[in-house]
Amino acid sequence: MSPKVRHLSRTMPKIVDREEYRKEILLESFELFARKGYEAVTMREIATTAGVTTGTLYHYFPNKKSLFEQLVELLCEEDLAIYRNSLGSDTSIDDRIARAFDVVEQNEDFYLKILFVIVDFYRQQKNEGVANDDAIATIAARWQAECAELTGIRDRRLLSFIMCFFNGLLLERMFEGHTLSYREQYELFREMFVSYLDSHPNILKNDKKS
Repeated sequence: MSPKVRHLSRTMPKIVDREEYRKEILLESFELFARKGYEAVTMREIATTAGVTTGTLYHYFPNKKSLFEQLVELLCEEDLAIYRNSLGSDTSIDDRIARAFDVVEQNEDFYLKILFVIVDFYRQQKNEGVANDDAIATIAARWQAECAELTGIRDRRLLSFIMCFFNGLLLERMFEGHTLSYREQYELFREMFVSYLDSHPNILKNDKKS
């Protein structure tokens, strides 16, 4: 499924795929959260944007926090699907990292919006952290486990470092624009990554200890 938001028909069809309809509402809310921030968006506004009544919206989502948690889960699914579809059947670890850079570059707006939405939600939680939300922490743990499988990197520290690198790259791109090249950053990252793997030859095999 494309990361770009598809617009809902303003007239609800007679026969509804409930799961698909729920996802459409979540994707509409994603645009609102990215543009206005978590606190500023109301359930009534989400309903209006999605073209549904507030009663219908509450039928799918009991409150805004529940809606947001389901949105985070959907965004994680979207992210994994994009990356998974970029991989070939027999891909080396170098190729898997290169594909990750390609995916982020090709879907930069999508990933920036995710970053904005999560950071804003974190800020609204009075700095208690997203990880302190049990539902989101569970979603994040599943996402990290799937990332480990897809990349072949099961060392938690190394995987976290890669995620930190991508988040920092997205923010720097926001400041520097196209003067900061994904290709150049990939080449620099690859040198460091390969050097690290050479000095830790068992890192990709150390599944249980990571």
